[in-house]
Amino acid sequence: MLKRTIGFLLIIALIQSVMPTPVAHTASADIIISHIQPGVTGGATKEYVALFNNGDIEVEVTNWCLKNKSDITFACFAPEQQGEQFWLPAGAFAVIHSLAYRDSLPMGMTASLTYTPANQSSGGLVGSSDTVTLVDSGGAVVDQYTWRTSLSGGAIFMRETASVQPLLYAKDSWSSGLLVAPIPSDEIERRIVELLDVCDNLEGIQADDDPLIVLGEEGVCTVLDPPIITLHLHEILPNPAGADSGKEFIELYNYGTMPVYLDDMYIQYGSRAEKRVALVNGVVEAGQYFVLRDVDIGFVLTNTSGIVQLMTGNSTIIDETSYSNAKDDQSWSWFLDGWRYSKEPTPGERNIDTTIVAPTVPAVLVPKACAANQYRHPETGRCRLTAVSTVTPAPCKSNQTRNPSTGRCRNVVASTNPVPCKPGQERNAETNRCRTIRTLAATNYDILETDTKTSVDQWYVYAAIAGVLSVLLGYAAWEWRVECKRLLMRLRWSVIRR
Repeated sequence: MLKRTIGFLLIIALIQSVMPTPVAHTASADIIISHIQPGVTGGATKEYVALFNNGDIEVEVTNWCLKNKSDITFACFAPEQQGEQFWLPAGAFAVIHSLAYRDSLPMGMTASLTYTPANQSSGGLVGSSDTVTLVDSGGAVVDQYTWRTSLSGGAIFMRETASVQPLLYAKDSWSSGLLVAPIPSDEIERRIVELLDVCDNLEGIQADDDPLIVLGEEGVCTVLDPPIITLHLHEILPNPAGADSGKEFIELYNYGTMPVYLDDMYIQYGSRAEKRVALVNGVVEAGQYFVLRDVDIGFVLTNTSGIVQLMTGNSTIIDETSYSNAKDDQSWSWFLDGWRYSKEPTPGERNIDTTIVAPTVPAVLVPKACAANQYRHPETGRCRLTAVSTVTPAPCKSNQTRNPSTGRCRNVVASTNPVPCKPGQERNAETNRCRTIRTLAATNYDILETDTKTSVDQWYVYAAIAGVLSVLLGYAAWEWRVECKRLLMRLRWSVIRR
């Protein structure tokens, strides 16, 4: 296998040595912008740009792009298949025009590239003031032209010719205001170059510059897993109130732990995601937001419904969403449970879910103050009248007085010449009233007398005390019998010794 590979490479090298080798980028400075039409009367989107090879050798223009003054890429010579290349012969034109301009051309006229203007009302190029820049595949500026005055409808900007035979254009001289100027014929050449397959163990053709393929011995390659892009669409404002320009935005969020670079990423949008715009060079740090504004990268979102996709340069969709029935100043926002509209757009900040209803806090009622002649009951909290009598009582009679506790009138007892009590009655000293005298009934029985003893026979008490003492002495003698025995022995010896 190794011998066959080496032999094949030698044959390819021999063939290339006998063939004329085109110079790809050494003559890139000879590629110039020759024609610019920003739009015509009644058709702002009818635009075209022509390039011309002012040199004497062909130049490869694969992956060369056109940008406007906002640094927005609107057309590129991008290959549609592996091995495809774009070449511009010496003294030939390459024409890039808009879809609207292509539809207005006669049958049979073609162009190298066709693009969709970013703004469908004013076009991709501003007629009053704009810049067209041609950059090569490495991003270096090849040619550029800027204008700051408006042209009459249908007029174009065109370089002045330096010679007719052969046709050459001046480097820095432009003429404008040409109402009649034929569009050049496109002469770009598309070529398919056979690529050397460096990996025998993989299907298809693998180029040797693929960063995800590691070339091993004898054509055995290892395919690396593509890096995970932790970037997703987070918030979109498609329908601002009033004029949309300068207010629409697309917000990205990096949910990973590593920064994500926006190089070679695109946004596709529109009702069918038919429009495409390249992202500005930048980096989104981990856990950070990145806001893409319409005036910065040149997109115009559809107000009612549309699709927005975040894509890599090889058309791999990183994230996408679709919206419909967009209301004024409501952003299409992403939450943990899905996408929905929010009434509070927050570019560069955390989304606010306005569909969540905050709990109602019961209002603290302050009771109305009671009237001057009322007071608040401590249990019911209601006002009720203060118990104050406003009625003047009728005066008591001359022989009566008012009881201070009951407020009633009562008779005053005369202190002189009271009416004598009846027989069998007496006058009560407290009430001064007569009351019946109650007496005990008489009896014929005598009072009995009893003899009182001066002493009591208490022998049993003494007997009980003697019994208790006997028991106690007996118990003590038993408990201290040893000690008592020793004491008696000592007394005995003391008597004997005497």
